[in-house]
Amino acid sequence: VPAAWRRIVHGWPDGLRADELVRRGVLAARADGGRSRRNPAVLDRRARKDRLATTWPTADHLAYASSGHISTLVRHPHDDGVWLGAVGILDDLPAEIDAVVSLCRVGRSQVPERIRVENRVAVWLVDEVDPRANPNLTFVLEDTVDAIAALRAEGRTVFVHCVQAISRTPTVGALYAARHRGVPIEQALRELTDALPHASPNAAFVRELVPRPLPAPRPGALAVQP
Repeated sequence: VPAAWRRIVHGWPDGLRADELVRRGVLAARADGGRSRRNPAVLDRRARKDRLATTWPTADHLAYASSGHISTLVRHPHDDGVWLGAVGILDDLPAEIDAVVSLCRVGRSQVPERIRVENRVAVWLVDEVDPRANPNLTFVLEDTVDAIAALRAEGRTVFVHCVQAISRTPTVGALYAARHRGVPIEQALRELTDALPHASPNAAFVRELVPRPLPAPRPGALAVQP
């Protein structure tokens, strides 16, 4: 579902927005009542209410403190109205930011309440190289940067983040620069990797961004005229 639709969708009778519909769908598909992905051989003896309070998609706030560097915050090198960073910034979001694009899981109240619901974009983007993790990777990446561009066109100052700004954030930042700022993708990827102190986009994301050269023709094959 395009981000432009997700920003405006609302349900009946409780006015459910897209993120809440996703949460309900995930819970309906799970038989474990919302447990996080843990070793199935390890029995989770916590009460159900405790599990729901600390795990996605039901937790109000996901604890990322043990995840490493979660305080990164830099301006996009090609757009001063776009900030790039890590999830910890949500706890002390600069006042000028009025739109948030989350590339990782966040709790139900982790994005500050002052950010209007229609200016919050939650993206399902898994930081894994296995193509099965992101079966619609091209669409997701392009749709995400188009959503950032739409928010900017509305005059919003946008914060784009994942957990540590290592892989997802520089990938999206580079594609935004290429697709909407006219920067060659190789240059954009290099500059975003330099700007973010811990950046190291995974190989699958890099392959998606950087165009691959055409293979050399087989010996004896006819050349195809343009």
